Amino acid sequence: MDESENIRIRCSADKLTMTKRVKNTLVFDFKSVKKKPSNFQLHKCMKGKLNFSVDQLLCIQFDHLRNKVFIKPISNLLVHSSIHTFENKPLEFEDDEGNKHFIPMSEDVDDIDVKVHDFPLEMDNDKIRKALSQYGPVKSIRNDTYTGQGLYPVVSGARSILIAMKRTYHRI
Repeated sequence: MDESENIRIRCSADKLTMTKRVKNTLVFDFKSVKKKPSNFQLHKCMKGKLNFSVDQLLCIQFDHLRNKVFIKPISNLLVHSSIHTFENKPLEFEDDEGNKHFIPMSEDVDDIDVKVHDFPLEMDNDKIRKALSQYGPVKSIRNDTYTGQGLYPVVSGARSILIAMKRTYHRI
C-alpha cells in the first residue's frame, strides 16, 4: 500500500468494511446551506470559483449525506495553493433562491467517523474508547438516536466514534 493512502473503516455487528481515502484532498463543507444543492450547482461553483482545468483534477466527489464536496487535484501543490487562496476568504456559493453562503474549505485529514451498530445500550463508552485506541486517539463517542415526526429521541444502540487514524486497518 502506498504511504499516501489511509484506510477508513466502517464497523458493523457482523463484519468490518473499509474504504480507502487518499491524502491531498480538498474538502468543502456545505452544512450552512439549508436546501441541498444539485450536482450541477456544485459543479458550476467548484469549476467557476477554483479555476481548475479538467486535466488538473482527478475527481470531484459529492457526499450529500455529510454535506461535503471532496476534490482531488493531480498534485499537492494545487491543494496548498487553493488552501492559501481561500485562507482569508471562504468560497462563496449562491443557491437557487439567490442566497449567498460562505463555504469553509480545508484539507482532508485523518479524522474519520466510525459507525458501530448493535452495541448493547449498557456497554460503557470507555471500553469502546480503550479498544479503538490502538488505531489512534479517540476524539469523541456519541450515542446515536432515532427521531421521527413528533416522537421523542430514542437511543438506538449505534455509536458514532470520531477517531484520528494513526495505524492502518487490515482486513482479516
